[in-house]
Amino acid sequence: MVNTAWKYRAIASILAAAGFLLLLVPFRVCTDRGYVCDYTGSRKGCREWWFGIRTGGWYEESALEAFVARNFPGELEHQWVSYMGSGRSIFGCVFVRSHGTPGPIIGLPAALLTEYCEHASRADVKHFYDTMRRGRREEAQDAVNRAVESALTLRQIGRP
Repeated sequence: MVNTAWKYRAIASILAAAGFLLLLVPFRVCTDRGYVCDYTGSRKGCREWWFGIRTGGWYEESALEAFVARNFPGELEHQWVSYMGSGRSIFGCVFVRSHGTPGPIIGLPAALLTEYCEHASRADVKHFYDTMRRGRREEAQDAVNRAVESALTLRQIGRP
């Protein structure tokens, strides 16, 4: 008679490993976090691991933040709002998403904001920042729309 105990142990090991992997799949290993400043359009983020460590921190200063920091340093404020919170499994699959509700400035591409800040008058850029900082959504949306129109008009007339 052939000893079949090793077969049963092999099958049990395979089933245990499969069960262990099935337990890991829905386990959130890390969360990719991203924030946008409702006042300046700057962005920052990091990867937050389940055991509390944060890695891969990044920061993208917007042209509006650079303008305010250079010309009105005492007035620079931030209002950070989450726009990305993607939980990932051990295999990198996103299975949890959570984020806040950023203001209209998130819809303004960084390149257009840069063009606007470079070519608009100092008073217009300051007014734009003050409008964002007041936090009234309708006014902020109108200001973003005007900034986009202004930057696109500059592109059409041949400015970089």
